[in-house]
Amino acid sequence: MQTEPTPTTEDIYRVWRADRRLSPGAALVYMRRIRSFRSYCAEHGLIEREELTLERANRFIGWYARRQNLDPRSLGLFRSALQSLNRVYHSMGLAPPDWRSPRPAKPPATPLLAEYADYLLRHRGNPQVTVHKKLQHFQSQVPLMCKNRGFSGAALLAANGGKKTAGPVVSNDQWLHALIPTNARRGEASMSQTDEILITAAVQGYVLAMSTAAEEGLRAAFHPHASIVGNFEGAVEWLSVDAYVGEVLGAGLPPSHSPNWTVVSLDITDDAATVKVEDEFGSTKFTDYLALLKIAGEWKIISKLYHLHN
Repeated sequence: MQTEPTPTTEDIYRVWRADRRLSPGAALVYMRRIRSFRSYCAEHGLIEREELTLERANRFIGWYARRQNLDPRSLGLFRSALQSLNRVYHSMGLAPPDWRSPRPAKPPATPLLAEYADYLLRHRGNPQVTVHKKLQHFQSQVPLMCKNRGFSGAALLAANGGKKTAGPVVSNDQWLHALIPTNARRGEASMSQTDEILITAAVQGYVLAMSTAAEEGLRAAFHPHASIVGNFEGAVEWLSVDAYVGEVLGAGLPPSHSPNWTVVSLDITDDAATVKVEDEFGSTKFTDYLALLKIAGEWKIISKLYHLHN
């Protein structure tokens, strides 16, 4: 039996209005899913606050999918709604558990990655969690992105001062040499070349997350207070990140792991950048104008202005 204080419906709407992350329509959709979750907790004698983790939310989604004979992959909005409820608990000082259990950081895989990690810590002032994310980003995203941008052995040769390297450009260390000027690794010069690479990688992460309906990737690409704006079906659509994630997950499109996308233009001034991207969501073509800001060493999309092509 529920014995702990829980936010009322009025409390939840009040926090959402103050937070300004959800549109009224998205708030209604989230609230319907929260009511289903609360019925589940009551039926099973669970304490709501303790169930507000990603792992337990997935357990609830599995139960709900079986009861309603639904595909759990179509229920991503439940996950978004419960994560939003977790934030309501935080805002009200009700001490919910961490939504996601922290993962132990792995040591850098190679000496040069270790050198880069040390540079980020000592010269850029990045916290350890940011360093860990950047190393993961380099190892998973950058090779794909460089292939898309046409990096070649010539770029690697130039980045290494004309010194040839054995074999094809495949290792993480070789990618880092190609992407990070030697003097930048020593903290002696601008990181503009690396910024261009990291911005393009961030944009690719956004496109891939959108085309595969990957909630975590979408939330990682955007600043929490970012806006997504454009004309849709004859009216101006002005979405928060939560509402946008809900729209993508709720579209129910089959995932595309090789989406069509092109960086048309990229402009950087120190810690601010704009990128014009042509991409597709399902069979619909978009032109996106993305504004990015470098925050604690990471490039985040702070606004997306889109044009939907007929």
